[in-house]
Amino acid sequence: MTPTYRVRPAAPDDMPAILDLIGSAAAWLRRYRDSEQWARPWPDEQTRDARVARGIERRLTWMVEDSTGGLVGTVTCREHGNDRLWAPEELAEPAMYVSRLIIDRSHAGQGIGATLIDWAGVRGLDNWGAKWIRGRRVEDELGAPQVLQGTGFRALADTRVPGLLGLPVRGPVPEADGRRRPHRRSQVHELS
Repeated sequence: MTPTYRVRPAAPDDMPAILDLIGSAAAWLRRYRDSEQWARPWPDEQTRDARVARGIERRLTWMVEDSTGGLVGTVTCREHGNDRLWAPEELAEPAMYVSRLIIDRSHAGQGIGATLIDWAGVRGLDNWGAKWIRGRRVEDELGAPQVLQGTGFRALADTRVPGLLGLPVRGPVPEADGRRRPHRRSQVHELS
């Protein structure tokens, strides 16, 4: 049976859990992948925390829970990309921008990240006609290639921002390109 996870808007009292997920993901990446992703808040802790709080306040950040209400992960999705990260012609195309996609290590390898990317894309398609899902991928992050495999994602021009790791990536929204994704190992159900 395919496991189903609940996705709900993050609330202000979820902030500590989101910061814990960021911290534990950073520690795992440092220890097992020798990666500096999230090793230091970008550009600093106060600014990062304010950005996380704004995502919650604007209902852009979502919490992922299992059937018992246990925390599985988080993702932030928005209609507009950061003009420091994306070119004007990219920003002009309707897209879903995905960031801070973090799955707790106890749930890793179950396809939840890929399922959330698809969910976000379809949400963008339904709400503003998104044709693309955009985000940034750290090259050495374990899981990023597997999450993106079979989704049609590809790396774009290397537009690195000083102090920010990652390459921009773009993939088609599942329904916008006229085909469905391969069968996913998990599914999500959105709660309002």
